[in-house]
Amino acid sequence: MNESMPGWRPEPRVVGSASAEKKKELQEDVLLKFSENHLSQFSDKQLEALEGGEREKTAAEKEAIVLANEITNQIREKFELPPFQIPEQNIHIVSDEAYRIFSPERGFAGSTDLAITAYEKQGIFLSEKLREEEHPERILSAILHEVIHLKGVLSFELGEDGSKRILRAGMDVMATGRKAREKGGAIHFRGLHEGIVSELQAIYFREFLEANKEIRGIFDMAFSESAAAERSRVAKRLGAEPRDLPWAYGDHYESIPYIPQRVVLRYLVRTLTEAGAFSSEEESMDAFLDAHFSGRLLSIGRAVTKTFGRDAFRVLGMMGVDQDNNSVRQIIDYLTKQRRIVMGRTKNPHGQEGEVG
Repeated sequence: MNESMPGWRPEPRVVGSASAEKKKELQEDVLLKFSENHLSQFSDKQLEALEGGEREKTAAEKEAIVLANEITNQIREKFELPPFQIPEQNIHIVSDEAYRIFSPERGFAGSTDLAITAYEKQGIFLSEKLREEEHPERILSAILHEVIHLKGVLSFELGEDGSKRILRAGMDVMATGRKAREKGGAIHFRGLHEGIVSELQAIYFREFLEANKEIRGIFDMAFSESAAAERSRVAKRLGAEPRDLPWAYGDHYESIPYIPQRVVLRYLVRTLTEAGAFSSEEESMDAFLDAHFSGRLLSIGRAVTKTFGRDAFRVLGMMGVDQDNNSVRQIIDYLTKQRRIVMGRTKNPHGQEGEVG
């Protein structure tokens, strides 16, 4: 089977002490969960929840899945990665009660109170709470966000004893070996992961919405002159950019998520370019997108280390997904301080690079 056929996806990489045969079995299992075995993998409780709680998709939601696949495939091809289509059957819009059945899938980036990317199950689950009659763009935007997650790189670690865990899911990086034993399965780069996915969501949102022929009237209203003015006013108050808000009317607005994490990403893109690590902000951003889709971390790791100092990439991996700005504020403070040190504008009194805190 190849990428031109429905139900195909690239094999995930599998590492670890298991035999080559067992690793191949795991790869085949993931591919089957993505295609013909997607529904048969669920437990009786999960199947019962889907039977009674899955909602029929609207024409606009079906179109959104097609468009999200097209957009993400264009990006994958830019980085010389094979395109693939996430089938409509792998994306589930369910009742809040049914959604809670699948909430244990949370943990990696791509999981919130209303939407989950379940990497092992190769599926996406969205709560019907995301549906708003007057603002269908809310759930459509969530579909784009989760498809970006599921199209990212995926790899597993498989032990000789059959133990299995996800090693990479987009920018999420699990500790391995001794570090895994010491830290109990810590996930690195979760905040950066959500920042990258949400920034892509913001960049493509207008194109994504405009192309959906099922909601032409909604698009015209959302991007009218009056709506644009209101969006700019609310964005200024929030310290965001107008493109961060799918809609804003008076005191009511919907923001594309993880604005604090995207502030860090935008700072990195701008500063790495100014430092000469990349020739343009587009090239700088592409390095982060490439890391999400292909797993290639070397270029951004080297750039961040050269620009901000020896421990900066490790510290960046500590940024969380909290929305109260705490870890984000710490990361920004650390990076700006380290940048001044590297540029020689200030000196650390102990002759060592600063610590986050």
